[in-house]
Amino acid sequence: MKAENPFYYLPSSQLFPIDGPLAGLDIANSLTAKLKIAKEYTINNSHEEALSVYNELIEEFPNYPFLYACRSILKTRIEEEEGAFYDYQVAKRLDFNYHNALEWINNAGEMVESEELQELIANEKQEEQYYINRATLFVQHFEYQKAIDDFTKAYSLGNNPIVLVSRGAVNMRMVKYNQALSDFNDALKQDNSLMQGYIFRAKLLAAIQEFELADMDFNKAIELSDGDANVYEERAQFYELREIWDLAIADYTTVIELNPEDFYVYVLRADLYEKSNLPQKALEDYNRAIELNPYYSDLYQYRGDIRQSLGDEHGAKEDYAKFEELEEE
Repeated sequence: MKAENPFYYLPSSQLFPIDGPLAGLDIANSLTAKLKIAKEYTINNSHEEALSVYNELIEEFPNYPFLYACRSILKTRIEEEEGAFYDYQVAKRLDFNYHNALEWINNAGEMVESEELQELIANEKQEEQYYINRATLFVQHFEYQKAIDDFTKAYSLGNNPIVLVSRGAVNMRMVKYNQALSDFNDALKQDNSLMQGYIFRAKLLAAIQEFELADMDFNKAIELSDGDANVYEERAQFYELREIWDLAIADYTTVIELNPEDFYVYVLRADLYEKSNLPQKALEDYNRAIELNPYYSDLYQYRGDIRQSLGDEHGAKEDYAKFEELEEE
């Protein structure tokens, strides 16, 4: 992987416009220099100046999700909610991990601790499973750094590489990609048969657009999966991201063969058949999905659209009416 990959080093820099010292991966170039200036503007409440920096960078680099995430955070800070939501949507579309990162930044410390978490905090034990359990609850409360700390304690007690994968997954939620990649690499060095390690590393590599490396890891996970449908579904989503419809369809077909009663996989494959200009196959999948789950209203709208595209106006009208009926219920 190239260190100068901006999809990797920008989030790893953690140069978000939030209060606090500079932290994260230190990459010196003109882009990070401007991000440091924008962060300093934000800390000094020079919001218009910071916004100007982000506007300029996004105009120059419209495909970098980190920039939209930064502008979303700044707009939230100055209560431009509509603009903040738009930028959040763009960042999430470009890399879904920014959904988790922005939730973390906006919600950390805001949730009331559950009784279960309070009990664990009050009764600390120097046991691996205790720290794993508490870390899991911290994740649910958007206390990602506390979760990282607990997974670190758990690993020190058991040297379990699965714990490194779990810690890496939390680092990935914070888009601390350098730390996440280090965790996944260390876990797989310790145990190169960890399917979950390859899956998470593949998803990270896909997020930073290192597609060839991601493909290798997904293939390795498939080798280790022993027919696990979830692994094929993960790889199918990776192929969707790259708009390689035929390979995604092939993987969803395998998922269906392994789990033929899951209605939603038919929906996922139908969508790809539509994108591949195969409406009749899409219709067949929607038919099967409705057989399996006749009360899911959206299916009728999807099938109605397909029927209309195929010239079946009567069938489309029936489906739209059924959609409205179920929505009212």
